[in-house]
Amino acid sequence: GHEIDAPLRYGVELMVTGHFTQAERFFQNRIKRGSVPTVQRYAQDKSISSYAWKESKAHPREMLLCGEALVLRLWLTAESSETKRAADLFSAAVDRAESALRDSESALQKAVPGSARWSVLRFDVEDCKLVLAEATFFKAAMQLVSGQSVRGLYQLRRAWNLFEESGYHKRVKPLDLSTSLVNGSSATKD
Repeated sequence: GHEIDAPLRYGVELMVTGHFTQAERFFQNRIKRGSVPTVQRYAQDKSISSYAWKESKAHPREMLLCGEALVLRLWLTAESSETKRAADLFSAAVDRAESALRDSESALQKAVPGSARWSVLRFDVEDCKLVLAEATFFKAAMQLVSGQSVRGLYQLRRAWNLFEESGYHKRVKPLDLSTSLVNGSSATKD
């Protein structure tokens, strides 16, 4: 139905609203199809709409979100029977992100700096780095939950290093909580 061409946001909204099984199914279908995220699918210039990798391959972000939907369901329902499947999903997301990162970095070196394709590939590189860090973190969490403490702690340290290497935390501005968004008043009493 309408889910086939729905943007990635649809699956995220399913997770946020507690429809974890539907969200997992949504992302699994997108992974099978090798769908292209909205930012590139609706690009005006068709020359930038192709990835560095084959479009038939799953996007690492979708693989990560599929695993996150499963984990949210597992944590909220206290189901531990599918912990291994979740760990396997995150392992696959890590592998896919590493592969996509290599492909994107290679294509970025060949792209004309400042061009639209260069901008999209640069975004892909940054996104793959973040997906790799997040997937590694969740993989570590699943290993820790399943009793694989040494492996889990190693992966947790690796995730930390990947986040540090991405530099993302250095580029994000902290949220100013001194003003309330509800009524515009100061959040702190003088």
